[in-house]
Amino acid sequence: MVRFNKRYFDSVASGTKTTTIRYDDPIAPGPALFVFEDDAEHRTLDGLVTDVASRRLDRVTADDARLGPGMRIEDLRRRLQSHYPGLPEDAVVEVVAFKLLATDR
Repeated sequence: MVRFNKRYFDSVASGTKTTTIRYDDPIAPGPALFVFEDDAEHRTLDGLVTDVASRRLDRVTADDARLGPGMRIEDLRRRLQSHYPGLPEDAVVEVVAFKLLATDR
């Protein structure tokens, strides 16, 4: 299971969000249920974690995170430090790549 904030449902469902960066939240490659937390509709998507790579936070690149045009890696790092209070710049994080699987649900 891979948990996401409900605000990411549309970008994951459309295939525009294909990576997530996690700290102290082990995720393994393979089939996964994507669960959108605090979602009144209890939406889920079937997916596949295609790669998990460990990187120091201060060495994660825009390419690693697959940032879109106009997005800056510095902003991503600040958001991660806000999401994970006390996260040091040299923390080892997991860059998780994923894709959706076709589903009949």
